[in-house]
Amino acid sequence: PGTSRANDYRFLVSAGPFQLIPPGSTLTFQVAFVCGEMIETTVGDITRRDPDMTNPKAAQRVFFGFALDPDDPNSPRVPWATSSPPPPPEILVTPGDDHVVVEWNDGPELTPDPLTGQLDFAGYQVWKAEGWRRESTVPADDMWRLVADFDSTELSDVDTGQSGVGKYRYVDTRVQNGFWYWYAVSAYDRGTYERIPVIGGVPPETTYVFQRIEQPKFGKPTQNMVQVMPSPTPAQTLDDVIVVPNPYKGSAAWDLAETNFEPTGRRIKFYNLPVRATIRIFTLAGDHVITLDHDDDRRLDSDLPVGATAWNLISKNNQDTVSGIYLYHVTSDIDGSEKVGKFVIIR
Repeated sequence: PGTSRANDYRFLVSAGPFQLIPPGSTLTFQVAFVCGEMIETTVGDITRRDPDMTNPKAAQRVFFGFALDPDDPNSPRVPWATSSPPPPPEILVTPGDDHVVVEWNDGPELTPDPLTGQLDFAGYQVWKAEGWRRESTVPADDMWRLVADFDSTELSDVDTGQSGVGKYRYVDTRVQNGFWYWYAVSAYDRGTYERIPVIGGVPPETTYVFQRIEQPKFGKPTQNMVQVMPSPTPAQTLDDVIVVPNPYKGSAAWDLAETNFEPTGRRIKFYNLPVRATIRIFTLAGDHVITLDHDDDRRLDSDLPVGATAWNLISKNNQDTVSGIYLYHVTSDIDGSEKVGKFVIIR
């Protein structure tokens, strides 16, 4: 009997009749449950609702699969198969001073679809995730956004003339030093086409047209994502030493998820330090807060680039610092040069 209860789906699958099923024999059934929207068509006062056959047709193509030789009508077929987007390229992501360079090779262009055997590459997409604050090991899906798209006719715009990784290059300048960014490059194809014979002309002859039966398929940015942090170039003198952010404001975008090093998720960073240096931090009244030892050869925080050291805003007495103006004194362990500066903490 029928029902008015929502989401009450009932299926009846029938097969046969079979005149004879010998004992011990096996019957194999292949079934596809296909869902889709209904299409409403109104003519005058009459509205018809017909099923959208897009999904059933796609399921039927998957069932039939692909011919190993599309030009041979008697070619064996690979059943229960559908094509896939091109594989992702090999990439190299290099952070710089307020910029990030993304490079990749042309591997997807040379890789045929494993099922159709066709070179169906159509373009590359460059992806970027920002706002990641260590909430998870990788960015959430909604953090990724498309920053560049180059179809096969536009590759000359990013082609460097080199080979291998570095053949294509994209430079992103919409970044800030000291923040984490993730990048990825994916590839997409031109979709799947079917060759349709057309008979016509005098005398009758057969020609062919190509009809798209599947939309382009796009790779995902999670296939080759890389994490980087732009930072200034290490300086030759202490004159270029900077504190980032300055002023520091609590609960802003630079606060990260908690770790053992950063129990509060807070940190400020000293950039442009020499290979080895000592940083002493004082209150404005001259009270010693903490001493930081910087050594590029013994960096404990792998998140930081060369020439940078972070402080978690915890004093030498294991106390959280308060709002105020602080002084820092940097001494180079290489030549003994010194620099004094100040920064502000706002809770």
